Amino acid sequence: MNLFVTSLSPTLAAQSLCDIRLRKMILETAQLLCTELRRRGADYMPYRPTHPMHPVTLSLRNDATLLWVEEYFIEAHNEYIHRFAKQHKSFIDCYRKVEMAIGRLCNLKASGATFANCARNDSLGLDFTHTHIVYAYQLYLNARWERDIRLPQWTNRGAPAWRFNFAENSA
Repeated sequence: MNLFVTSLSPTLAAQSLCDIRLRKMILETAQLLCTELRRRGADYMPYRPTHPMHPVTLSLRNDATLLWVEEYFIEAHNEYIHRFAKQHKSFIDCYRKVEMAIGRLCNLKASGATFANCARNDSLGLDFTHTHIVYAYQLYLNARWERDIRLPQWTNRGAPAWRFNFAENSA
């Protein structure tokens, strides 16, 4: 369970994801939103709660963070359409219900999003939780991309600028 907050802009954060992580992030974001909204009383969410005590899930209790994640969900889906010219099933199944629940159960004027920094993978020996959230997730994804069996791809989109900066700096 994770949110790749590689930018405080939900649009730029979604655009920075490689194709594989973009597909997965739409599903994970739908699960996170459904989990928090069910906790708030929206029993009609299409996904059952998952990882309700995970730090990322708990961070959605902050209304501003919940609104940011909703926007990230929209932007990740927009990016998916841009890359693959089709809609993602998780978005189709969830978005209208998520939008309705947030309108009822959330302070739409909330500000001050806070994010759980879970940029680590113990089995790979990666831990970037000691640094600023945006930089941590940029470092984390670069490290993961270096270890991925398949090279990361960004269909109809270039890799994020910081991808190349870190690659050059680590050489």
